[in-house]
Order: sequence, then structure tokens, then C-alpha cells
Amino acid sequence: MSPVRKWAIGKAVDAAGNMENNTVELSTTPSDLSPPLFNGLSGLYNLSNQNGTILLEWDEAVDPSPPIMYNVYMATVSGGQDFNSPNMTTNLTWILVSGLDLVNKSYYFVVRAEDSWGNEDNNTVEKGTPGEISVSVWLSVGWNLITVPFENDYNASDLCSMISGLQMVSWFDAKNQTYKTFICGGPPGFDFPILNGYGYFILVNESSFF
Repeated sequence: MSPVRKWAIGKAVDAAGNMENNTVELSTTPSDLSPPLFNGLSGLYNLSNQNGTILLEWDEAVDPSPPIMYNVYMATVSGGQDFNSPNMTTNLTWILVSGLDLVNKSYYFVVRAEDSWGNEDNNTVEKGTPGEISVSVWLSVGWNLITVPFENDYNASDLCSMISGLQMVSWFDAKNQTYKTFICGGPPGFDFPILNGYGYFILVNESSFF
């Protein structure tokens, strides 16, 4: 998106409120020579339920000339990114990168912010695989089946604060042959513990990860 050219006409008004009728019009295009204020890439997550896919995320950049785009640079060696040619571009504060060979290769990423004037910041914050990778589960809108494969002291209500867009958590009580469900924000009497290795159905109203 190009910067907007602005047009104006100045007219004089006297104390009685009489305005002259000149039609002299001048225009200008505001100039922005500074790149966005941006802290760079903040997170890299291996999505354990999406083979060969990682999630990159960052905080929103600040700039007076929106929209701000985020250029993603990737390399297979640390510091090897070509900053003249981004591999991907998005206007979101996250992106999924798929089709990666995470078993046999390493990947290194830098994300830079660019405003509508083409000013790009020059941060060099780099995150790579596998050393800095964390395991997460990508959640699609609707029902998802998850498990927590480690000892924890979570309750269903804790997941409501941990997972963006989570609406309810449900599990099947095999002993009593019934589903137990906790609605986020609902009565605490319906809350239940999240047990290591058990399967839980969760309903989310936006794409998220856990």
C-alpha cells in the first residue's frame, strides 16, 4: 500500500464569519523515513501434531505508516539469511512454516518489520532448530483432541487461561460411561483435574496452539 497523497485549500475568514472563495489547491505526501520499532522473532515452536511444520511468533511492531508487513528470512546455516529476498511475508504476528525436514536439517529464522514506505528494520534476532525448539500442538477452530503427556497440577479451568479462544474442555468418564464438561467461565463446581496421558476434547473458536 502506497502512502496517501493529501490535498488542501486554505481560505481566510474574517471576524464576521465571511469566508473568501479562492480555489488554490496544494498537495503533499507525508514522508516517513524511519523503520518500524520491532523486537524481532520471539518464539519458535515445533508443532508435534503437524509433521515438518513449525510456528514462528513475534510481538506487533510500532510504526506511524501502516500497514506493517513482516518479512520472514530462512536459512539452513546460522546467519545465512538473504535479507534482499524474504522467504515469506505476512501481516500477522505469527506464521506457520511447513514442508521442513526437521530430522535431517537445521533451519534458522529472522523476522523483520516493514512499513508502507518500504522501511524495514534491521534486527538480527535469530532462532533456529533444533536447539531452541519447543513442542506445541496446533489447534484448529472447532473440536480438538489433546493430551498432556507429563505430570502436572492443571485443572480444566487452567487450560482456559492458557489456550487462546478455548471455550470448553470435555473428557469421557469410561467408568460411568458419560462425558464430563467444563465451560470456560462456568461454575467452579464443574471443574476437574487434567490427568497425565488422558485424552481431552477441547473446543476453540480461533486457531491457536498449546
